[in-house]
Amino acid sequence: MNWRAPERLVITEDECSVFFVEEKGRRSKVYDFTKLRVSTGIQRWLAQSFARATGPTSGVKRITAAASLWGGVQILAGHLGKVIPPVHQPADITAAHIKESLLAVPLAPRRPT
Repeated sequence: MNWRAPERLVITEDECSVFFVEEKGRRSKVYDFTKLRVSTGIQRWLAQSFARATGPTSGVKRITAAASLWGGVQILAGHLGKVIPPVHQPADITAAHIKESLLAVPLAPRRPT
């Protein structure tokens, strides 16, 4: 048999996605970066970064951990999609953009210890 593992990072003219499989192979998910309301250049950069962060040699072994990272990607992309002047390429992203996206995240209520 000539079995090959599926491509994890797929970037084509029409597609930009990352395929994540849990370490034990029980669950998987495709993360579609074309749904993010940012430029194609930013989508591709985020997908490449996400693929590295969730790869086989990373510490991300469970789908819940990948989903948590995906949430961070969505927050950053949501912020970048609204900034003026718009950012079109990863080189346009500044430390202030990152800081502002983090500050826009509401803090979860904490229980007293």
